[in-house]
Amino acid sequence: MDLKIPHILLLQGVALFFFFFAVFSDVAGQEKLNFEKADSVAHNLHGSELKNLKLLSDQLTNSLDTDMQKFRSIFRWVCDNLQNDYFLYRQNKTKREKWNNESEKLEAWNDKFSKKVIKRLFEDKTTVCTGYAYILKELCYHAELECEMIDGYGRSVEANIGGPGIPNHTWNAVKLQDKWYLCDATWSSGGIDGETKQFLPKFSESYFLTSPELFVMNHYPLDTNWLFIDRSLSLEEFLNAPLVYKGALSYSIRLLKPNVFESTIPKEEPLLVSFACLNDEYISRLRLEVVNGGSLTSATPEIIKKVNGEYYFKYDFRYRGDYILHLRDDDQYLVTFKVAVTR
Repeated sequence: MDLKIPHILLLQGVALFFFFFAVFSDVAGQEKLNFEKADSVAHNLHGSELKNLKLLSDQLTNSLDTDMQKFRSIFRWVCDNLQNDYFLYRQNKTKREKWNNESEKLEAWNDKFSKKVIKRLFEDKTTVCTGYAYILKELCYHAELECEMIDGYGRSVEANIGGPGIPNHTWNAVKLQDKWYLCDATWSSGGIDGETKQFLPKFSESYFLTSPELFVMNHYPLDTNWLFIDRSLSLEEFLNAPLVYKGALSYSIRLLKPNVFESTIPKEEPLLVSFACLNDEYISRLRLEVVNGGSLTSATPEIIKKVNGEYYFKYDFRYRGDYILHLRDDDQYLVTFKVAVTR
């Protein structure tokens, strides 16, 4: 079944939810209101070249007092000044999938592609996730901030939905005030228009110093030491959960049921969808979009609040078949999952 989302396809907008969450980690949340100066510094340097990273790093950080503020300035500049190239991403995705089980060919492609990415990055600031993570790390190095590039699996409507999974993404970990934080400049920088495939810049806080419990919902590192979570989460669990988009972060929604991307129910049994939400005001905005082949039905579900603060609604299917369901509001998709309705 085609999972293409019409109009706007935010490749960096997907998350899977097993926990309740906040958009910011504890430290980042406390400093949120104080990032105006750091953001202003980054804004004033918009358009600066990448020819001298030491100079750029100094300009971004010398007027700021704390490592947290310095990192914010660097992160914001990287997000606002690099462009995510969808066609470059697709080229790399195709080759990685083709040679996933042929290590020599995959290694040769990675070497060739890395050189191409670096060349494009410094020529016109157009790149993919590796370029974002590389520049972030280099600018941090010159600011004496400890920052690492992390390779692993990222989930989106185009990648890592079930199956064995293919490593396809790179992000960063940064050490601030003797504590490691996770961040993703690529997915904070904007999205891809689903029709034109052009990059649409729009900064998001969602992946800035995100708590590990939230970050793991759509990032799974090859080296699981970079998970920074107390529980065990297998790669299989990661790959087979429902898709929940970036918009759900602002709604503080945690999907409870269904808890897998693909499920099966008999036609006589209504589908139960339950979730937790921090803010009642968002509930009235929710819509359910049901896709079956070329048919699309939009409904406003009757959402019931339970005593424990959770919410649920039921949906009856009239016919057997395979359905894609999207929970959304008027402007954005929040959750996607599939249901096979049997006799």
